Amino acid sequence: MLLGVRSPWTTDRAWVTRAVLLGRDQEVALVEGVLNNALNGEAGFVVVEGEAGIGKTTLLAELAHVANERGCMTLEGRASEFDVELPFGLFTDALDAYLDSLDPQALSRLAMDRLGALATVFPSLWALDKAVDYPASATERFRVHHAVRDLLERLAARRPILLVLDDLHWADGASLELIAYMLRHPPQAEVMVAMALRPGHGDPNIFRTIGNIQRSGAVHNLELRPLPLESVELMVGRDAI
Repeated sequence: MLLGVRSPWTTDRAWVTRAVLLGRDQEVALVEGVLNNALNGEAGFVVVEGEAGIGKTTLLAELAHVANERGCMTLEGRASEFDVELPFGLFTDALDAYLDSLDPQALSRLAMDRLGALATVFPSLWALDKAVDYPASATERFRVHHAVRDLLERLAARRPILLVLDDLHWADGASLELIAYMLRHPPQAEVMVAMALRPGHGDPNIFRTIGNIQRSGAVHNLELRPLPLESVELMVGRDAI
C-alpha cells in the first residue's frame, strides 16, 4: 500500500516521491533480486498477479525507483481492453514514445538493417523505413521478434533497461507471442521485464497464453495477497496521525 504520495509515474516515468511499503518485504526482495541478476547480465522476467487495488502498481513503482537509483531506464507499457486487436500494442505503448524522442541517426544506428521489421511494431519508425506487412508466417514473426529483442539489447548497451508491462490480461496476442519468444530467447543484456495482471479478466484464450508464459521456467511468479493485519493496523494508525 502506498502512503501519502502522488501517482508513482510522471510523464518521463521517473519516480518522484518514495513510497512506504508495508507488509511487502518479501515481494520487494524478490523483484530486487531479479533486478540484481539483470544488472549482472542475466535478463530477468517477473509476473506480479493480484486483484485490483492490492498493490501491483505500487510494487512495480518501488521496483522502478530502485532501478532508477541503479542507473536503469524504465519504460512502461499498459495494455487496454480497447486495444486488444492492435498488434504489438503493449510494446508500442512501452517503447514508441522513447524511440520517437531519438534523432534519426541514433535510431538508424540502433536498428541497423532491422528498421523494416521494427516499423511493423513501432509507428515512430515509419518515417525511416517502410514497415513490413503484418507478419503472417512463422518466419516473418521470428524476424520481427528477433528485431525487437535486438533493439532491447542495443538500448541496454547504453543503459540497463527495466521494461514494465502492466495489465497483461488485456494484452494483444502479438505482444504475448513476443513475450513468449523473449522467454525462449532472452536478451543477452542488462534487461528486466516486469509484468502485472489481474486474474480472471480478459479473454479466456489470452489467459491460456498467459498461463503458458507463467509456467515458463524463466519467469518468477509473484501472487500478491492481502496485507497482514499488523500492516493494516499500522497504516490506519499512521493515517490517523
